[in-house]
Amino acid sequence: MSDTPTYASLLARLFSGSPEDREAVMAHLGRHPAQAHAVEPEVRDRLRDEYPRTRTIAAEAMLRLFGEPEPNTRAFSALERFLELLDSAPVLTPSRPALDPLALSFQLKLLWLSGYLPHLTSCAECGADDAPLVGYSPQAGGAVCRACGVGSLPLSPAGIGGIETLLREPLASASNAGLSERAARDALRVVTASYEYHGGFRLRTLSA
Repeated sequence: MSDTPTYASLLARLFSGSPEDREAVMAHLGRHPAQAHAVEPEVRDRLRDEYPRTRTIAAEAMLRLFGEPEPNTRAFSALERFLELLDSAPVLTPSRPALDPLALSFQLKLLWLSGYLPHLTSCAECGADDAPLVGYSPQAGGAVCRACGVGSLPLSPAGIGGIETLLREPLASASNAGLSERAARDALRVVTASYEYHGGFRLRTLSA
């Protein structure tokens, strides 16, 4: 790829090209941070009418988590599957796409592939496996018990169970996970806190 492609050509290849095209675009953006930064608002604003909001969330997550020069094959495979499922199934929460189970499942899996899998089976701070988990601490890397929960983000049992289900089950099963609104909001809270702590960024598409 040329070192000076237009943003329009980058976007066209990112959204409409082959998997190889998308990997080449991401590799290029990894080598040119200024262009990656410039493309972000284009992904968010210029394509908002053309692509469902859920797609722009996925696109921005990919740009932020996998903009390194070396493409991540598993991440791109997950993106391909995610887009296939969006084409065949409606978004379950059209008024708040950020809470859609498929979008949440995809982002949790991207965090997993990035090495930021939240620990949910015991307290991530003290290791206790016999105490109820009541919060999420990105510093500790997962859920924490009440004794270690000062300053953590509140996390309900339904939220923990929902996150575990979304991580364990394939993307195709996300719509059948049975998440309550509270569980979906807990999952979104874990995703955004992980972005902020581990990556140092916020997804603009999640707050737009």
